Amino acid sequence: MRARIACLAIVTAVAAWSSSAVPALAYQTNGVAVTDFATGFSTVGTSAGTLGPIGIAIDHQNRVFVADQADGWLYRFDSAGGTASSAKRLGPAPLGARPAGLAFDASNHLYVVRFQAKDVLQVDPETGQVLRTVVRGLSCPFGLAPDPVSGDLFVTEPSCNSNVMRIVNVASPAPVVVPYSSGFDGPDGITATPDGTLYVVEAGPDRLVQVGGTGSSSPGQKTVLAALSGADGLAIGEGTGSRPPFVVVNRTDGFVTFVDLRGSTPVPTDLVSGGTRGDFPAVGADGCFYATQTDRVIKVTDPDGTCGLGRGSLGDLFPSTPPQGENVSPRALGLPTSKGCLDRRKFTFRLRHAKGTRIVAADAFVNGRRKVHKRGTNIEKLSIKRLPKGKFRVRIVTRQSNGSRRISTRIYKGCTKSRPTTRTHRKKRRHR
Repeated sequence: MRARIACLAIVTAVAAWSSSAVPALAYQTNGVAVTDFATGFSTVGTSAGTLGPIGIAIDHQNRVFVADQADGWLYRFDSAGGTASSAKRLGPAPLGARPAGLAFDASNHLYVVRFQAKDVLQVDPETGQVLRTVVRGLSCPFGLAPDPVSGDLFVTEPSCNSNVMRIVNVASPAPVVVPYSSGFDGPDGITATPDGTLYVVEAGPDRLVQVGGTGSSSPGQKTVLAALSGADGLAIGEGTGSRPPFVVVNRTDGFVTFVDLRGSTPVPTDLVSGGTRGDFPAVGADGCFYATQTDRVIKVTDPDGTCGLGRGSLGDLFPSTPPQGENVSPRALGLPTSKGCLDRRKFTFRLRHAKGTRIVAADAFVNGRRKVHKRGTNIEKLSIKRLPKGKFRVRIVTRQSNGSRRISTRIYKGCTKSRPTTRTHRKKRRHR
């Protein structure tokens, strides 16, 4: 694997510009192509600690939203990018107060962190109108990521808080902020896999950390994966389980780096160099990688400019037969695409048990992957939500106080009003 990476050709690509006011950058690329997607962001005040474009998020329509700290505006680019002009500004006025992390949840709700105001806002992605203040009184919020399991939000505060914070009950009138995972040295960029496992960039020692998700058996538990100079924001590769095959990291030294996690030791490979100060990135509905820089947003694609269609020269990073039988996407970048529909229904199941017993544990699996895990003395209901488009199988396993198990299977079609078909199986307690 290392030899294959070492032999990749280095290709130099110079971005073409329609405006002479924006300086062109010469990017050195390794098996990918780079273009400048959005340019012309303000850099006034950057020398005084106010950065340029920081937050970036992409909705299901592949519209790119960017928060610019320098002028406080939220920008939206509906298709081919362009210049950060007044025509691209969203809302009646700047968000102000140094907006930082942006994130869409599974229901396409847009949230914005404001560093100076120490709050999190919900913003209408169509009009830019501030709909509400979700929480106030944070310390120095910067990074933001939704939890696909609980629907909560995670916030990082790299300059003043060693904890990753969790905003609980986001949709309620009074969300609560609690510590989720502790002991970080500058937690900064943050993202999550579909099963809720978090990946966090620790800015102090410049390293990549995995954190157990809310639905795991060890929520909040940290595992250091790799050290990487200047690491800031990150995006996860497509895969199964809690550990993706790789992450792509946007760095403050102008590099975009692929970190292969499939082997026993993470292997970093620089995909792009020659950029400027990188901050948070995002993955589009097209599977392409969009990354903020000092005064622009770059787009990283397969060599032919597409994403998810061909292997390109980066196909060497994804051999036809992946190691250890892993099911790795054959795409060059291998980044997940967003689905056009997520089922917004909440599915609540009343759990049955034998007479004289109680349910003490319950798990819900969606297409073979655990989505909900509960333990207690008397569990009566189990709820799951934000299920994908298409056909999916929900398998519920309950354990009763007498040691016996009950398994129920339901088949649904996402984004339809389908009634489930149900099969129930009982397993008697084994006597030893």
